Amino acid sequence: MTLETKPESKKLSDSGEETTAPGSKANLTATVSGKALITTPIVFHSKRRDDDDKSRKYSRGTKTTQRLSLGISKAAYRTAKSISSGLSTFSDESDKSSRKRKDGMVRDSLRNASKGFEDGLNELGKAPDEIARRISGKTIIRVFRAFSL
Repeated sequence: MTLETKPESKKLSDSGEETTAPGSKANLTATVSGKALITTPIVFHSKRRDDDDKSRKYSRGTKTTQRLSLGISKAAYRTAKSISSGLSTFSDESDKSSRKRKDGMVRDSLRNASKGFEDGLNELGKAPDEIARRISGKTIIRVFRAFSL
């Protein structure tokens, strides 16, 4: 944005030229050029619900199967993540031990392995809940009724 200022009140000097007296408070006008004031675009996003808030839609008779398969896939993901987490912890702790002292990785191998197992089993313990959360109580009651007859 460029502003051009032009004094409105001008006085004539002895030679006949227009000048503005120093120290005088002349009224100034501003003219704005035709260039854009904001050069970067402004983007507005509407607030959307998260994917977790949306309810899933199922065809008739396939809800329990689909929910169970979703739980199994999430449990498998947690299992793989637990193995990765445990091995990563073991690797990091072994690296720290080897930097601390001579043969530190060998000396602290059991301690480092136990820390890795701890992190891995902590994540692995959440896997059965992923499956159990997907099975409704009604389904369990129906299954037990079928076997009890």
